[in-house]
Amino acid sequence: MTRDTRSPIFRQIFAAVAVNILSISNGLSASWTSVVENAIEKPNNPIRSEPVTKEEFTWVSAALYLGGFVGIFIWNNVADKFGRKINGYALALTQIFGWLGVIFSSSIIQLTIARFVTGLGGAGIITCSQLYINETANAKIKGPLCALLIIAMQIGYLFVTILGSILPYNIFNFACLSVPVVFVLLYFLLPESPLYFLMYQKPAEAEKALLWFYYGNKYAVEEKMEALTQSINENVKPPPLRDLIANEQITKTSFTAIILLAGHQLCGYAFISSYTVNIFQMSNTSISPNSSAIVVYVIQFITACVMAYAGKYAPKRLVMVISYFAAGLSLACLSLFFFLKDTNDVSNFSWVPTLSLIIFIMCYSSGIGPVSYMLLAEMFPARLLNNVICVGLTVSISLAFTTVKIFYFLQKTFSIHGTFLLYSLSNAVLTLFVLKFVKNSTWKPAEGH
Repeated sequence: MTRDTRSPIFRQIFAAVAVNILSISNGLSASWTSVVENAIEKPNNPIRSEPVTKEEFTWVSAALYLGGFVGIFIWNNVADKFGRKINGYALALTQIFGWLGVIFSSSIIQLTIARFVTGLGGAGIITCSQLYINETANAKIKGPLCALLIIAMQIGYLFVTILGSILPYNIFNFACLSVPVVFVLLYFLLPESPLYFLMYQKPAEAEKALLWFYYGNKYAVEEKMEALTQSINENVKPPPLRDLIANEQITKTSFTAIILLAGHQLCGYAFISSYTVNIFQMSNTSISPNSSAIVVYVIQFITACVMAYAGKYAPKRLVMVISYFAAGLSLACLSLFFFLKDTNDVSNFSWVPTLSLIIFIMCYSSGIGPVSYMLLAEMFPARLLNNVICVGLTVSISLAFTTVKIFYFLQKTFSIHGTFLLYSLSNAVLTLFVLKFVKNSTWKPAEGH
């Protein structure tokens, strides 16, 4: 057979970008509360005539993660039963209806429900993009294309912070609504995943889909068909969750993996990303709170882009130790700043909160966030990886809901400096945990278990 030399890269890149438009919406939702809090806590705000209380606002913020928790159980099998395309459209609907709910809400209950609906698609959006790219992209570019998920979410964080600081409330929300609408328009142009067709014994449709992705290159299509067929044969029946505790060694590794994913929230990231602008307001920095938040998310975007493609070359255990230690140190400095601010003139140190949060965000986006997933891929064989990520995400999203919901309770109980000190200590414990339980040479449980 003559090998077709036409490059299939453009369509595969286009498909990867298209499916990750929804990941941008994920980022928008996560940081939305950070930029609208002041607008809706004033009298005669876009929601109602009375100011929204701190307690009410924590429900608006945390509802996103409550929806994400419920969504884990909804989206687990939708893609396999109804196809990647139907799954993608359903996820887009959660975002569209969620943003429409935000736009037209006239009470806190309506706004909270709208945020819950938006959150329903959260976990599903992550798996949707990764499944589609894995099942359509050439092995040589699959890694970089999968890393677009991280970059897309950072674009969402940055997009919402910039536009939220310059646009009126409703126009800003319509701009957020446009993102899932654009996804639907682009996703319509893509074929169904070839793996889905193969799962239901439709090889002709699978080949037709691959011919689109590979510009009719039959040699490349044959290679991809063989790889997809092999993956189906190797995963005829998903392993039960109890395989994660099959013996003492696997149980210990599963526990380590779940703590690594829980660390995403135990480090303090969820509440910081939800209340960034308000934290800067409390610090009375010399730079405006919105400008400080934009600086933080620009740094996060750059760091995440670098780490998405360079992370595989880094010593992962060392990166995690440094990240948790530096994150804890940055929050300790922030705690000290707020402690001194109550009794001293700290105007000469007004740069401390911005620098502290920049360091914290860099630690999360360069180590705590992405490297934990890289470690999981090395700790577990493919047949167990999905199960441990599912359990870990369930724990992580539950903690995200909790940390966002109790932020103002902690602030009232322990003061703002006590709250940051608490999370600084949490990062210190996580540093020790990585040193104790994450090994330099990664271990994989035997496939026979």
